[in-house]
Amino acid sequence: RRGRAWTGLGLLLVGFFWWPAATGVAHAQTANDASDEIVYIDGVGYIRVYDRLHTGGGQIVNWHSEENDWRDFTLGDFNGDGDDEIAAVRTDDGVGRLVIFDPVIASGDVVPGQRVDDIPWKVLCDLVVEGTPDRLAAGEFDAGIPGDELVFGATTTANDQDGFGPYLVSILHRTGGTAQCPWSPMIDRREFGDSWTKIAAANLNHVGVDEVILLDDDESTLAVYTIANGMDDATDRILNAESDSKKWNDIAPGNYQTNLDQLGTVRSAPLGLASMLIMQYRNVDDTWVDTYAQEFVPSPRAIFRADLDGNGDDEAFMLREVPTNINSPRIFMRNPGGSALPPFEQTLDNDNGFRTGAGGDVDGDGKDEIVIIRSLQMRLYLDPDSASDTTRYSYEGFATSTNGRSIQIGDLDKNGYIGRPYLQATPAALNSHLVEGEVGAPLAVAVTQPAGGRELDFTVAVEGEPNWLTVVPATGGTTPLTLTVTLDASLLFPGTYATELVLSTTSQDALVNTTRAAVNLTVTTGIFTTPSNVTVFSACAGDATDITVAVDVLGTTGEAFTAGIEAPNGVAPAWVTSAPETGSIPATLTVTIDPAQRPSSAPQSALLVASAGGDQLRVPIALYCVNAEVWLPVIFAE
Repeated sequence: RRGRAWTGLGLLLVGFFWWPAATGVAHAQTANDASDEIVYIDGVGYIRVYDRLHTGGGQIVNWHSEENDWRDFTLGDFNGDGDDEIAAVRTDDGVGRLVIFDPVIASGDVVPGQRVDDIPWKVLCDLVVEGTPDRLAAGEFDAGIPGDELVFGATTTANDQDGFGPYLVSILHRTGGTAQCPWSPMIDRREFGDSWTKIAAANLNHVGVDEVILLDDDESTLAVYTIANGMDDATDRILNAESDSKKWNDIAPGNYQTNLDQLGTVRSAPLGLASMLIMQYRNVDDTWVDTYAQEFVPSPRAIFRADLDGNGDDEAFMLREVPTNINSPRIFMRNPGGSALPPFEQTLDNDNGFRTGAGGDVDGDGKDEIVIIRSLQMRLYLDPDSASDTTRYSYEGFATSTNGRSIQIGDLDKNGYIGRPYLQATPAALNSHLVEGEVGAPLAVAVTQPAGGRELDFTVAVEGEPNWLTVVPATGGTTPLTLTVTLDASLLFPGTYATELVLSTTSQDALVNTTRAAVNLTVTTGIFTTPSNVTVFSACAGDATDITVAVDVLGTTGEAFTAGIEAPNGVAPAWVTSAPETGSIPATLTVTIDPAQRPSSAPQSALLVASAGGDQLRVPIALYCVNAEVWLPVIFAE
């Protein structure tokens, strides 16, 4: 992500049947969400997400960290899936930790029971780091790995042999590492004399990967390093700006005037000097030029960026402290790119409590909104580009605890999320019609887990355990699995029969633990035959011995029937006959085929059976000529 920086710490049945749609609740992966989420640290150090809406109609993100005392966080694509994750730092009993959270899992495994409002989350990395980490930022430091890398800073008591100071800067990329944390150092440790209070990343030299931007607002030092030689002072430092009289306060890299990354800065400057600068690096002569400069009195102490009109260049928002007796804006916007936007200036609360902010598209309209925070409040301006003063300065205010300095906006659920797993049976119901005494052909019921993530173990039971239904495997299994269901009317009287397949899982993460698939069977009087069709083969030349096939007529016991070969135009074919012509159920008919009478075209006919009750069956008969027979061995495996 170019130029991203953030302020702050931040089967077919005989008969008929129909199959309805699959069972289950529509809780598969949700639609993508075009709107961004607001992420901040609260007053006791919990990381929290505020999601104003889900444009895809799904669940809003309401994630929060399980631990508190987080010092800083940053947003970035830390697993290469295209949406944002959260990286954060803290110290536990003197041990530094860097943890990467995926608050919205869109694919892959889901940790059972680990959800917030149905949205699954997990820890991607929990890494012990040296020192006391307190700053971090996302950047593109390794072009060979999809997604973002991380740069973080930490105070440390270890000094190297050259005697450099106690502040450590490291860069991590997503390669190597361990199964628990597949991240390893690109730059393991770079110690500085300055204790950097702001860290950011952007491609300020417009070549290759990002640079690291470091600000020490206590000592008023601003530095930019490439990473080619480990952030070496002699070869990699392309900016070193120090001043006692012009104190650097904040940084916000962005695309303010061109499609190239620039460095937005604010400083406390004497009268007559610019206190807000847009700085651009020129490779041609290794110099920095101020492409935009403004003087403000009082000077701004914070800067953040937002693209209000969605045209691709950023606007700069600044916050400052103003004495209570002066009616002057404490937040204001400047538009270095020069697009047609109305001014944005507001006095805010006179105690100067709003200390930082962020920009992002929280309503999915393609344009950025802005949010500012103070210790117990958040203000969200939804139309900061409106031509109407009333609309432009209207805001949604929230009473919420914040640390007053750590806030970012990013798209955590761009790819949607995996809903709770559940069992789905397809079809959702079997509705079958069999003749009394008939055994139906096997039916397939597919059991799946369509929400994504882990498959589910399940058991299967048949409600009431009727003797006319069997299911294989009878004990269930793991999704995806196809159950084979056989319906048997051989012991049933005419009537209707119903039961259910009961599919159950014990997963604590499941949306529901039981899914049912209905089975409805209608048994009627009538007839059927076994087999239901006759197909025979004979040599094309030579042997012309008659071929006989037994066809059983089954159904309602004692019912009379007639039978005969189909006679198109009143003439029966010479090559096939059947006997007897009448009978009562059960009975066996003999179909005799004379290959010597075979016509030149492929002969096909049918046995017609009609019951006294009006049921009629047509049993297809086919005779095929073959030139040779091939006998194949049968191999049995132990």
